[in-house]
Amino acid sequence: TLYLAGIDCTISTVVNQEIYEMAKNNLKKIKHIIFFENYSKNIANFFFKEYNIVISDSDIPNIRKATYSKKISNEDKDLIIDKNKYDILLYGYAKKIRKC
Repeated sequence: TLYLAGIDCTISTVVNQEIYEMAKNNLKKIKHIIFFENYSKNIANFFFKEYNIVISDSDIPNIRKATYSKKISNEDKDLIIDKNKYDILLYGYAKKIRKC
């Protein structure tokens, strides 16, 4: 959210509604947004639509780099959601404006 709002991410800044609105406005200006759901299919569609290059989605590696030894607790999940509130809202907004 900070990055899309044009705010220096190296400076500790608390995201608020004003920063979120700045990020939303900048997000509207981005020509291409590729979502991680159906990643391979989305990449293949991008190359076809933009460059008329046919790539099978099975040709695009999508390899998990890590494995997780345990499920996170509900308490940790709630904390993650709380600390990433505006990032989650921004992702939902991006999906809405791209009609995903």
